Amino acid sequence: MPTELDKAIAALKAGQPVVFPTDTVYGLGVAVRYAGSPQAIYDIKHRAAGKPVAWLVDGPEALDEFGVEVPAEARALAASHWPGALTIIVKASSSVPAAYIPASGTIGLRMPASAEALELIRAVGPIATSSANLSGGDDPRTFGDVDGRLLERAAASVRGAHPGSGTASTVLDFSQGKMEIVRQGGIMPDAVFTVPIDFASHDGKTRIRAKIWTSPKFGDGKQPGTEKPKAVVQIVHGMAEYIDRYDDLAEYLVGRGFVVCAEDHIGHGESVADPSEFGHMPAHGGKDILIADVHTLRRIASELFDGVPYVLYGHSMGSFITRAYIARHGEGLAACVLSGTGNVPAALSGFGRSMARMLAAIRGETHRSAFIDNMGAGGYGKKIPNARTQLDWLSNDDAVVDAYIADDKCGFMFTVGGYATLLDLTAEVVTPECAARVPKTLPVFLVAGDGDPVGDMGKGVEAAAQLLRDAGVEAVDCKIYEGMRHEIHNEIGKDRVYDDLATWIEAHV
Repeated sequence: MPTELDKAIAALKAGQPVVFPTDTVYGLGVAVRYAGSPQAIYDIKHRAAGKPVAWLVDGPEALDEFGVEVPAEARALAASHWPGALTIIVKASSSVPAAYIPASGTIGLRMPASAEALELIRAVGPIATSSANLSGGDDPRTFGDVDGRLLERAAASVRGAHPGSGTASTVLDFSQGKMEIVRQGGIMPDAVFTVPIDFASHDGKTRIRAKIWTSPKFGDGKQPGTEKPKAVVQIVHGMAEYIDRYDDLAEYLVGRGFVVCAEDHIGHGESVADPSEFGHMPAHGGKDILIADVHTLRRIASELFDGVPYVLYGHSMGSFITRAYIARHGEGLAACVLSGTGNVPAALSGFGRSMARMLAAIRGETHRSAFIDNMGAGGYGKKIPNARTQLDWLSNDDAVVDAYIADDKCGFMFTVGGYATLLDLTAEVVTPECAARVPKTLPVFLVAGDGDPVGDMGKGVEAAAQLLRDAGVEAVDCKIYEGMRHEIHNEIGKDRVYDDLATWIEAHV
C-alpha cells in the first residue's frame, strides 16, 4: 500500500503541488524538473505572481549547479550550516528554468534538515517551495496548523514526525558578490560581510566611498543583529593606499566582537573618478577636508550603531589626520589608536609645505615633484639597509611589498597639492597647542615597528606619546614592536599585533 511519501513523490512527478514538512515550517512545493512553472503555488496561496520562490535542494553542490559567480563565503556557509535554516541567494545559472527566475535574475537555495523533505528532494530533485499558508496567514509549524482550504487544493500531503521550529530561515543574498541580510531567521552565522556607504566629500565635488565590516549577529545598523558590538572601530587609512587593504584586520576585529568602518580619502582608492586624481588634494584647505570627511563617516556609523562606544584607528598619514581630529572632535570617543605615526619637527614640515605651495603656484596644484617626494615618502626606502625594493620600508613580508607595488591604487606619487596637505597635518599635530586640545580622559595607544622610518625607528613615536602626556592626557600607552617596519598590521607576526590591538581596545571600552 503506498505511503504518504509515495503518493507525494508520484504527485510531484506529475507536476502537481504537495504539502510536506521542513525543519522550519510546512511547505507547499512543486518539483522543478516536472512542473513547468511555480504557478500552482501562486494560485493555491493567492500569492502575487512573480514573487520569488526558493528551492529546497539536497546539498551545497547545488550552489554551483544552479548559481553562477558564487562567492567562496557562500559555499563555506552552506558547508557549515546545511542542512539547516539558511537560504542563500545567488545569481541564477542557465540550469534554472526561466519560469523560476524572478526579475532580479537570482535563485534562493536551501537544504532542509527534515528527513521527509530530503527524501522527497532525492526522489524528484529540487522542490520550489513556499510556506504552506494562504498569503498573509500564519506559518504552520505542524500539520494541524495547515489551512484546510490549502490542503484540499494540494495533490498530496505528508505528515512529519516532528514539528517545525516555527522560525523562518535566515536569508542571505550573495548575488552582488557581497553578503546582504535579507531576513534574519533561526541561524545567524558569524561570517563577516560588508555594507557599502558613500557620501559627499567636503571638497564639494567628490563622492567618498566607504564601507562597514560587520556580521549577522551585529546587523548593519538598519537591520539589527542579535548582539551589540563591543565598539565601532573607524580606520583612517594611510598615504597612497585604500581601505580594502585593511580587510584582514577588519575581519579579525569583527571576529573579536567589533564593527569596523573606513573611507577612501579624497585622492585615494575608489573616491577618485579618474586615476590621474590619485594623490591629489588641495594645496590649501585639504587638511580640513580630510578631517571633515572622517567626521562625516563617524556621524553615519554612530547613527547606525547608536549607543555603541566609538574608537578611531589611524595609520600613517591616517594617524596624523586622527591626531588633528581628536584635537577638534575628540569628545565622545571611547579610545584612539595611532599606528605608524611620527613627530616631524614643525619647522621642517613648514618648510616642505611652503615649497609645495610655491610649486603649486608656479606649476599648478596637480604637478608632481620628485624633489618634494624625496623629502617625504620617496626617501623612506633609503633608510632600510640592503633593501630589495624602494618600498621595503613598508614590511618585512616580501608578499605584502610585492602586492603593494603591483596594485595600481597604491604607491602613487602625491601631487604638490597633496604634499601641502600632508605637511600641513604633520606641522599641526606636533605642536603643544594641538595636543592640549585632546580630551584629557581619552585613552590613546601608539603602536609602531622599531624599523619604521616614518616614526624615526621608534623615537618619533615615543616623542608623540610624550607630547600627549605633557599635555595632560591621562592614559597614553606606547608599544614598539621589535623587528617590524611601517605596516605592523601587514607584518610577519601580525597576529600578535592584532591581538594586542583588540585586547587594548577591549580594556578601554
